[in-house]
Amino acid sequence: MKSKFIISVILVCAVALSLCFRMKDSQDQASVDVEKLLKYSWSVRNTTNRTIHDAVLRIYSPVAETSNQVCTELTASHSFERFSDDDGNQILTFRIPAITPFSDEIIRVKAKLVLREQPVKESLGSDHDDYTAATKYIESGHPLLIEKAEELKGNNSRETAEKIHRWIVDNLHYSGYLKNERGALYALQKRTGDCTEYMDLFVALCRAVNIPARCVAGYVAEGDRVVGPSEYHNWAQFYDGRSWQIADPQRGKFLTERSDYIAMRVYGKHGESPGSFERFDISDSNLKVKMNH
Repeated sequence: MKSKFIISVILVCAVALSLCFRMKDSQDQASVDVEKLLKYSWSVRNTTNRTIHDAVLRIYSPVAETSNQVCTELTASHSFERFSDDDGNQILTFRIPAITPFSDEIIRVKAKLVLREQPVKESLGSDHDDYTAATKYIESGHPLLIEKAEELKGNNSRETAEKIHRWIVDNLHYSGYLKNERGALYALQKRTGDCTEYMDLFVALCRAVNIPARCVAGYVAEGDRVVGPSEYHNWAQFYDGRSWQIADPQRGKFLTERSDYIAMRVYGKHGESPGSFERFDISDSNLKVKMNH
């Protein structure tokens, strides 16, 4: 009888401990999920002395979902149509009935986001080869890039990615903003570039040793923010066998402050832009578009 009582007590304690650990895991997960509100706006100016009818503006909104973020709600000052591609990129289309001469139409967007400090598991499946392919600016098949990547190869994908990141941080000089993209080979040979070249070089070196990697563009923001054009930034993601991980060699961040990174564009499986435009597209050349500060 006594032994049965002891066994019962042990079982109850075991169940209680199990529940405690589950609650702690749940609390830990909740503690690293950060809710944010991102705001931004665009001005569309009619530069002519006539009314322009049926203008169409296309812009990006935060990526629908990545290992690190979920866009939970989108609202805007004007009605819009939303298109999402296979990478989760969201393009918003605004149709403006009329813009009078020399006037501005201001489009305001609000996005509610959940950002994760700990990325969720995501399977690459058959896409592995797509994320290791060479492209115009990600020249991962070039002998110089292959040679450097082999020098930096570690025991696993994460160790290799960290060594690549550290080498770029230590050896590249930030040039300031460059109008045109130069690519990974330029960055390796010249040892300079802006955030785009830092990103390109990291992705190319990862791909050169068969680590899936891709380019990302967006904003780095603490808390709720109104963002402007000068804050636009490029960084990289690599796949460690479980999920996409953030690496930002231009800012010297590797797997840190991940809940501050808001992706507006994930470049497609082959490194190309999801749309035929960079930050915006407008239907009439007489309309001048700018992102507001």
